[in-house]
Amino acid sequence: MNESKEPIASLSQIEAEVLAEGREWTRRRLQERLQELAEQHGEFSPQSQRKLVHRHRQKFHLRTGAGDIELDAW
Repeated sequence: MNESKEPIASLSQIEAEVLAEGREWTRRRLQERLQELAEQHGEFSPQSQRKLVHRHRQKFHLRTGAGDIELDAW
């Protein structure tokens, strides 16, 4: 019985995979939190606290330590 088994990953390979998974989780969580803030603050003028009348949604791309994120804000 000669079963073909996949080679066992080295510690450094496993560590690199886990770190990449962690960075992706962090990037997604950061994007979610920043998007929530953009939604909370997007409807009002910061100076007057009045609803904005003429507004446009815009996509922003940010390069962060966790990776690139995209926000949709007013």
